[in-house]
Amino acid sequence: MSTLSRRTFLAGTGVGVATVMTGLGTTLLTSASFAQSDRNDRLVLVFLNGGADGLTIAPPYGLDSYRKLRPTLAVPAPGEAHGALELTAASSNGNAVFPTGIEGTIGLHPSFKPLHDTLWKQGRLAVLPMMGIPNLSRSHFSAEKWFHHGGPANVRRGGWLGRAVEAKDVDSKYTSTYNPNADPMVSGSPASVGVVNSLDRFALTRFNDNPTALNALTQLYAGTDRVQQSGSRVIQGIKDIAGVDARLRSGYPRNKTGQALSEVATLFSAFDGIRIAALRFGGWDHHSGMGAGTDPNGRMAVMLSQLATSLRAFSDDTNGLENITVMVVTEFGRTINENGSGGTDHGQAGTYLAMGSGVKGGVFGHDYPDQLVLQEPERGDSPVLTDFRSAAWELMDRRFGVEPSAVFPDFDGSRQLGLAR
Repeated sequence: MSTLSRRTFLAGTGVGVATVMTGLGTTLLTSASFAQSDRNDRLVLVFLNGGADGLTIAPPYGLDSYRKLRPTLAVPAPGEAHGALELTAASSNGNAVFPTGIEGTIGLHPSFKPLHDTLWKQGRLAVLPMMGIPNLSRSHFSAEKWFHHGGPANVRRGGWLGRAVEAKDVDSKYTSTYNPNADPMVSGSPASVGVVNSLDRFALTRFNDNPTALNALTQLYAGTDRVQQSGSRVIQGIKDIAGVDARLRSGYPRNKTGQALSEVATLFSAFDGIRIAALRFGGWDHHSGMGAGTDPNGRMAVMLSQLATSLRAFSDDTNGLENITVMVVTEFGRTINENGSGGTDHGQAGTYLAMGSGVKGGVFGHDYPDQLVLQEPERGDSPVLTDFRSAAWELMDRRFGVEPSAVFPDFDGSRQLGLAR
């Protein structure tokens, strides 16, 4: 019979990134807690895993080259059947801002109507086209690793969200991670506790008698030294979060995205200290069968609709994302031209979104091209014109009071977008 010591338990749970394993799942939620401060914002990062097609999320309908290179997949212009949603000052009640020459050139996919009708008109939705990781390979593995670290892995250990937490005074009593694998973006944080696949399964497991084991562990970590205090935080987090009502909140769609955002809202309302949540949703690697740009029932259109309706429910549930910033990101975009299988292949730049009360509405970025031009005979990448760290840098600085150089030490964020209020 093996013996569970205090340090063995903490090593097994991974403190600072402590884990409570309960089985497989597909939703990844990571939460980190900050101490109370004069800046009370919260960040929800939504990662679209697989390389979401930015030219479908924000179709540049005003460019002739877009329609030429995507004869099937191109989303029609506003006013046409199943056309793009306008991103103009008029459509935002005058609340939106634009770089020179962009207004009336790109729009939003029609599946985003739930957000366009609310956050866009309120001046709380920012569209970030041609954004991503500069000069990176088209490998999922390489791109994700770079994104998780917020730069080359050999420059800084741990994830960039973990460094953001570490840069603050941390009260790590209430922190949690959902799914059996801790998100690399928060790795290295001293304030990440618990790995499960959903709130209703959050509990201590893998003991013959789990309640008795939890009581024994509570007594084992009743002391005041550093190891005992770390274990006590893990155990208290298990008890507190296990008591949260995990049922789907009113208004959320019954899909994985809706369930995950419902759980974030539940955690935010239950625990003041939780400040960061990172969600991961797969299935965005559309090499084939995306669906025609005019088809509201195509695969890409349906997935975007699920994302938009879930984010709209989350916004409605949180008073229009009051004191909450949501970023929607992906590891890379897709090729400009469609392939012969009704899809697109791995590219470079994608389209990111930011929304919330601390975000200025509009279109942000640098030097959007007049035309989309293939740079190789049979494939073309949307060039990365804006490093994603420019947006993250600004939000870390303006909304969370985190020194950005501590989060992205190898990046010069002086080229500001003007994204944060």
